Amino acid sequence: MAKTIDDYPVTSFVKRITLYSSGTAFLDGFNMIVASVALTLMGDDVSFSPTEIGLYASMYVLGVFLASFVGGKIGDNVGRTKIYKAAPLLVAAFSLALLAFHTPWILIAGRFAIGICIGADYPMAGAIVSEFSPIAWRGKGLVILMFAWYVGALAGSLVGFAMYAMAGGWPWLLATTAVPAILFFLGRLAVPESSRWLAEKGRIAEAEASLEKVFGNAANIVDLSSVNEEGVAADSAPKTSLMQAFRQGYFKRFFFVAGFWICQCAPVTVVFMFGPTILQQFGMGEGSMSVLGTALIYVFFMLGVLPAIKYIERMPRRATVITTYVVMSVALLGLGLVSNASVVLILAFFALYAIPYGLQSVLDNIYPPELFPTEIRSTAIGTLTSVSKLGGAVASFVFPIGLAAVGLGPCVIVGAVISIIGLVISVVLAPETKGMTLEESSSLQ
Repeated sequence: MAKTIDDYPVTSFVKRITLYSSGTAFLDGFNMIVASVALTLMGDDVSFSPTEIGLYASMYVLGVFLASFVGGKIGDNVGRTKIYKAAPLLVAAFSLALLAFHTPWILIAGRFAIGICIGADYPMAGAIVSEFSPIAWRGKGLVILMFAWYVGALAGSLVGFAMYAMAGGWPWLLATTAVPAILFFLGRLAVPESSRWLAEKGRIAEAEASLEKVFGNAANIVDLSSVNEEGVAADSAPKTSLMQAFRQGYFKRFFFVAGFWICQCAPVTVVFMFGPTILQQFGMGEGSMSVLGTALIYVFFMLGVLPAIKYIERMPRRATVITTYVVMSVALLGLGLVSNASVVLILAFFALYAIPYGLQSVLDNIYPPELFPTEIRSTAIGTLTSVSKLGGAVASFVFPIGLAAVGLGPCVIVGAVISIIGLVISVVLAPETKGMTLEESSSLQ
């Protein structure tokens, strides 16, 4: 048997854990898109003001923001799987509940509640995949989590297109999120608690059982770095404290990930939340055709992710984040300056933005687990997810107001400026973690 869990073979259970964990991102993408399509269908059924439209979009992201922070802290203290298993079931329940309520503020509150569930689950899914994955699978597994977002968004677009002509069908469109949510809930029931987390807490027998369930009877508890050769915890688990980690030197890493992620998230959240509306403003179709157009753009995003699934272990993190920011900034600037151009040119700029964005977005799931140690990993992932979503929440609230006030072009140019800020942060602070174990990449030595 190998000397550490990082050298273990990739079992079918590890792959199933990755599949079930991808449900968080899939539901996020699916839910965000069906909600944006439903918004275009509500018409006179729901009399939204521009401010209420902003709240409808932003409260979901705000829910993700708040819950990611709290959920990560809970995960580091009481375990990963409690929220991990409950979250998709609650998403299904809230999605079905929206069938009965059609007033603006109830819909806004429902969007917030679903955001809470998905946000709390994000740090759990990332931590579980990173902590169960051998090094040969970890990067690929975390990329698959990101890819699942685009699969969910594409699926949401196609469902929205199929249901677009259904008279009064927008409540049922919102409720469709319950179907994949229930399927992911059922799959997650078999996933054990993280063996690394259990070992850090000194629960050695449970950690060994968890390890054997995922890797088979040949797995050995001493292959966890936190367990000594006698099979007991090598050190007591330190008290979880992100502030203490900052004082030890992790603040620079936190600032980098937060900065690059906020600048990445703010412009693209607007694209995802208002895709059909934006395409209509660009003259790229009306009604159901604008929904189909958004599906094409999500294919561009997916094309950016695909190479990383195969080459993530050979992909330099620093060069990737810098290069993609350069191309994304140029693309957004082009869209802002030529918003009245031909459909072909607009589509070309969207592709120029979406493909490198897809490639860069895999680092959202790579950098946080690699840069922070086990005792604060879930807290760090949750807090960083939370901070990034705050940027998206602000952008999605301001966009419809800005669109009504100054038009689409200036709004897109603001997105380009935000992207350039992300580029500067990455040039100054982005580290390189390619080829390292979790212990190596998360160490300050």
